[in-house]
Amino acid sequence: MTDLKRRVAKNLDRFAPKDRMIALSTARSVLIMSGEIEMPFRSMSTLQSWLDEFAALGYPIGASAKVIPQDGEDGADTGLVVFQLVNAPTLAYLQPEMSALEWRVTMEARERPSTMNAAEVMNLAFELSVLSALGAFLQRKSQDYMARIPSTL
Repeated sequence: MTDLKRRVAKNLDRFAPKDRMIALSTARSVLIMSGEIEMPFRSMSTLQSWLDEFAALGYPIGASAKVIPQDGEDGADTGLVVFQLVNAPTLAYLQPEMSALEWRVTMEARERPSTMNAAEVMNLAFELSVLSALGAFLQRKSQDYMARIPSTL
């Protein structure tokens, strides 16, 4: 295992949920304090700053991850994080599920099956671990963002 892969693996748990505000589950909503709250949309500039912050931590995302415009309600400045897997012809989208206050990864369907040798599968697994760390990072940034919003509940 390379030093870079060891560092990424070591840092994965830094972004795992650690408090009562969020649970990685299929629940349709999350109780925060005494009531339910919905996650506000993320602007393209906010998402880009979070992506830049993630890259500055040393994660090897290069040109694989970027923020693209997403149609928001009433012309809202909404972005979508996309991640192009290098070791598989697949594009993944990361976006918050508004009703659950959690980030989800959607992978595009592929037209053809993909056959790989063991080394290629390991490289893909590493990419997926970085994608997972990015999703957990965005989740944590969202939690921090929501914690700063005064509760109206």
